[in-house]
Amino acid sequence: MDIIEVSYKELPNNLKPCFLYFGAFLEDKEISVSKLIWLWIAEVFVLETKHKMLKDIAEFYMDDLSGRNLVFATKRRSTGGVKSCRIHDLLHAFCLEKAKECNYLLWIYGDHDPDSLHSFCEKPYYRRLSIYSTREAID
Repeated sequence: MDIIEVSYKELPNNLKPCFLYFGAFLEDKEISVSKLIWLWIAEVFVLETKHKMLKDIAEFYMDDLSGRNLVFATKRRSTGGVKSCRIHDLLHAFCLEKAKECNYLLWIYGDHDPDSLHSFCEKPYYRRLSIYSTREAID
């Protein structure tokens, strides 16, 4: 984790929230890059410039994270861009730990710990909440 921490600290400030956002997804799941990019844009992680569109900037962010080996492309587009990706289990664990530490994201897996669904009320100042659960666990 110390090595990952060093890599995280060396990230430019605009890439840090994008990287931590991977903690909102399930471990070992393939992530659609087009969906991820629109989420980054909606979260205002990507700022528009005069000469580039938001989507192009977000794709550059993805390529940068991939080039740093923090994100792995699992499928590529015919144009060479990343179509879907995932991150290593240790990187996912780091994202979850760092995101919780920074009050950036609280991740709750309700099927494994139904009581944890109520625990987020103890710290209502998290910016994002990801809940993975079945409907029965929530009811």
